Amino acid sequence: MTNERTPESIAKLSKALSMEQVEKAANEEWKELMYDIIWAVADKTEFFTTDDVCIYYRALPEEGRPDTHEWKALGPIMRNAATLGYIERTDYFRKSTDGARRHNAPLQIWHSLIFGGRKHASEI
Repeated sequence: MTNERTPESIAKLSKALSMEQVEKAANEEWKELMYDIIWAVADKTEFFTTDDVCIYYRALPEEGRPDTHEWKALGPIMRNAATLGYIERTDYFRKSTDGARRHNAPLQIWHSLIFGGRKHASEI
């Protein structure tokens, strides 16, 4: 097995390190809330994007709602929610409802693995 550094392998490593860095920099209370929101959205919606997670977040009362300076951490949090078994990636993408903020990058569509009532660990 060779240890070649291809542009693809360097890009993949760079992305992984960046995602790890932004997740570490995010507010801990915000991260906990985002996992709860992902669970809530996945419980009610079989297919969704991070736009749906953000809409749910913005609908919460501002008072007492934790925020973070590093919203890019939502990507790693979604990945971690997949590892926890809440959701899984699909092969599909759609345009963001907030295209300008995201530079018109397509949004990953996620599939809920808990749609329709699987109990959250805090409810057991």
